Amino acid sequence: MEIVKAKTEEFFAELGSYFAADGSLNEYEFRQSLKKSLDFIKTYSQDEPSFSSHANQWLSAKLHEIIGYLHDKGMPEASFRLFKTAIEECAAMGLPDIALPTENLAYILSHAQDTKLKREKINASNKKRERVIDAALKVFDRDGYHRATMDDIAKLADVGKGSVYRYFKSKDDLLQCILVERTEHFFEDMNIVLSLEIDIAERIQMIIEGWVNFIHQNQELYGLIQNIIQINETNTRDIFFTQMVNKLPMLKERSVAVAHDDRTRVTEMTFETIFIGGLGFVDWVYYKWLRAGKSYNLLDEVPIIVDMLLHGCLVAPKT
Repeated sequence: MEIVKAKTEEFFAELGSYFAADGSLNEYEFRQSLKKSLDFIKTYSQDEPSFSSHANQWLSAKLHEIIGYLHDKGMPEASFRLFKTAIEECAAMGLPDIALPTENLAYILSHAQDTKLKREKINASNKKRERVIDAALKVFDRDGYHRATMDDIAKLADVGKGSVYRYFKSKDDLLQCILVERTEHFFEDMNIVLSLEIDIAERIQMIIEGWVNFIHQNQELYGLIQNIIQINETNTRDIFFTQMVNKLPMLKERSVAVAHDDRTRVTEMTFETIFIGGLGFVDWVYYKWLRAGKSYNLLDEVPIIVDMLLHGCLVAPKT
């Protein structure tokens, strides 16, 4: 069991070195890793035909493993870019073939069709639409989601009710759009932090600072997430975490990669507990702040949160 676990963690750390948390491929790192492995195979091959055979066997198995994993995570674009980069690197080294199962190739080729079917991004410059979203957040916070009406939202946004329904087909749709769109910048910032070459403690502090700052600047939105409002057969917290998975599909793998040293205990097996537990700890700090009537700056809690997560609450025993 320990052997399997170690291999899994090594695989996660490897993927985390190739991919950013948002699923974008670091082509340089992937090319360097491929080149290093292929150079090693070439050194111990007797001749070119032997090198081609061994390299093809190794690379086909490696790509099959990675692309199969990306397939399970629903990441066709990442598979496409990975395979394209592998082909380019093989061509540069004079390797004529890469063999992959048809299921892998079919999935890679599906990327072209999937791209055509993707919904166009909403134009964020539409000021009237943004006014509706801002008004909805205020009305939801003031009246509660279930008591809020589209008429009240339209009135506060200073638009006609028809304009509200032109952008959003229902109150549920409006809330879901808010949860998705107003969290995008936070996940983009988290992806940047996880991509930086910085000390693990500094990385954790930046993530906590970003999370607490997001809560502080989006109190109405965060209240909606925490209230666990049921909409469209799911709830606000599930939508938030689904958005996190969609925006940062390689969050776990990247986290394992950056923590892959003797100083941390972040592994593939412990990631969810550590990550969700950390967010939960911040939630209770947030509730404490609410109970105190927001009488102090929530950001002042960041050093305490970071210290507790990194070092716990015990001090060295007196001698």
